[in-house]
Amino acid sequence: MIPGLKSWAVKYGALANGRFGSNKSGFTPTDYVFPTFGSTPDPNVKAIENFQRENLFAFTSRELGQLDCLPTRELMPGNLQNDIMPLLQRGNWETEPAQPDFTRDHLYPLQNGKGMWSADNDEVWNVVEPIVKLASRMLMSIHVMLWFDALLNGERRPIPDHRLHPADKKEEDLQSFHVRGFVQAGLEQQRDDVFKILCTKFRLKYGFMIVSESPEGPENDPEEALGITVTNADYMQYDPEPKKSWRIFNKLDFGEPYFEDDALAEVGYSFESIINSGIPQEFLYDSTAHNPPLGHFLGRYWPTYYHVFARDLDNPILTAPDPHTHNEYFPIPISFYEDIQQEGFWSVLVRQFGNNVFHYRALKEGSRVNYTVTHVAQGKYKSSDPVRFTEGDPLKIVNGQFKYSVKGLQAAINLTPEERDALKFGQRLVTSSELQETFWTDAVEQQASIQNITHITASTSQAISTPDHIHQVYLAIFNSTRQAITSHERMIAGIMSQEAANDAIFSDRRKSLLAWNKGTRSFIRQLIRADAQGSLSLGAEELKMEQCRMALWNPNDENTRSGNDWLEITILQNARQALRDNHPDQCKHLCTHLLGEDWRSVFAECAARTILFAVGKDVREGWADRFMDLQKMTSILESLRAGAPGYWKNEVLALHTEVQSLLLTRDPATPMHVSPQQGVIVGQNPQEDTKVASPIPYPPTSPVDTGKMEE
Repeated sequence: MIPGLKSWAVKYGALANGRFGSNKSGFTPTDYVFPTFGSTPDPNVKAIENFQRENLFAFTSRELGQLDCLPTRELMPGNLQNDIMPLLQRGNWETEPAQPDFTRDHLYPLQNGKGMWSADNDEVWNVVEPIVKLASRMLMSIHVMLWFDALLNGERRPIPDHRLHPADKKEEDLQSFHVRGFVQAGLEQQRDDVFKILCTKFRLKYGFMIVSESPEGPENDPEEALGITVTNADYMQYDPEPKKSWRIFNKLDFGEPYFEDDALAEVGYSFESIINSGIPQEFLYDSTAHNPPLGHFLGRYWPTYYHVFARDLDNPILTAPDPHTHNEYFPIPISFYEDIQQEGFWSVLVRQFGNNVFHYRALKEGSRVNYTVTHVAQGKYKSSDPVRFTEGDPLKIVNGQFKYSVKGLQAAINLTPEERDALKFGQRLVTSSELQETFWTDAVEQQASIQNITHITASTSQAISTPDHIHQVYLAIFNSTRQAITSHERMIAGIMSQEAANDAIFSDRRKSLLAWNKGTRSFIRQLIRADAQGSLSLGAEELKMEQCRMALWNPNDENTRSGNDWLEITILQNARQALRDNHPDQCKHLCTHLLGEDWRSVFAECAARTILFAVGKDVREGWADRFMDLQKMTSILESLRAGAPGYWKNEVLALHTEVQSLLLTRDPATPMHVSPQQGVIVGQNPQEDTKVASPIPYPPTSPVDTGKMEE
């Protein structure tokens, strides 16, 4: 790893080219935006998000993360039970240079030094195996597609003259293949025969390549090597060896047919568009960086002028109809990749619903790009800037068909066991998809509330400030803040439901929501101080934010013991230790410093005030006010405990018990006398001990530097 290189730059490359720092990718998601007072948006953050929109079809990385379209969480392990088809088995992969068929005389070393990019290297095969297992599952189901039947058995028609541009009228032997409306019996055997011919007659062999070098040899242009199929044609034509034989090394040297009225002849893309209802395209991919893509969009239309570059150059671009002059891109959730690695997806869902099950994860959030054609026959065009939109037409939302299929099955009365399994599996996936849509809607509404607060605070500074106007301003800010917190609550409820549905923890989302919670807690306390008239009642909102924080952060999880949430626990531990060691000044310093931080949690505030009361319980000055604060904490802690998740209830109960104990303390101003019989000071609790036990039994920690609390 390059020293100082950020984690996203390591994985995806420093693609911002130094615009935001030499070691940054420029695509790390920015934080969720929370309300602030008297500050303007960070121009660097704005520049980063604009850069991301320029490269991600008008989406930011944060938005793609909120749509669950970034690989930032652990996925459910795959459990596919099928075998790898013979065509893709380990023995059909290159383990040594394919000589004398090609001039390349070497394999490529792994970057980590653990051998070569070769299938006989376990380091490589452990990664390749689940991929080819999934590919086998997809290819072995190809026989149920009308497209595949059309490719093998459908009518072949010559391309009519009216579909050719004037410059292409001389072209001959151009054909299209067409579906027949039914799948011919025996297509499964035809499928197997095709795969067998590729294995036995052509001895199809797979291998690995790098973008800077043609896998055939240095005499070939590397830009023409796109990871596509090649034959050993030159070897067969020129080598004198009498026992040579034809081989395929995974573009065939004959022209491809057009599928029905497609304007481009590209069988592979045609297949993709049928099975996916569109063409997948990388979020972000730099072929010179040797890095994986950040994710994938689904381009709705095929073929478009964008796809002209990928066509078979032996075949011309057809007209009537022409390629589409626009496309719409929808980000694909990573949960789709998770689902297709599950055995039930194939053995239950695909068997029941067919290939339309592939479309259920498609989203409504998309981006439209228009292509202005500058040369029709050559396919030259100019692209517009992408424009975001939300698809509202239910007939155009590609996951609608699957949802309706599940609802139709649900309405059926008599179901077979297989149909019951399909219904259960389908309902789970539909629920998961709908929960994700709800999370995104709540995130958008929250963002709108924050933008409204920003607009109000910015315009207020330029307005005449009468008392009534100030009151109206704070009331408007309060209402927008409350709306944002409501969205925050729904997002947390949504993420917990998603985690349950997907059997996964969305740690990055939890972290982002915790950061928003912290920033908004600070804003609420600033708003309370700014409201000189005391007309706003924000106590309920503070409690809601604390219950949200408790739902997001588990103090018993060792993997999350960092950040401000763990810092305040550490401060409280050290304050209690100072109290036990009879260092009251140090104890008071730690607690008052924590109480001075606007980001402090409600639980930590209650704990700090409880400790301070214990330190000064014998001090007469201000005792009544401190005692009243302690009484208020009882109802606060009761409310917290009622809404706290299980892993917080004991912590809150312990603090509540401590407060109840301290409430038995008598006012130091109360007259006291000594009973001569027992020698006990009347007016004090004989069981009371200044060594109050911590309600959170964590191991001792070293003293914190309160000057670096924000770090």
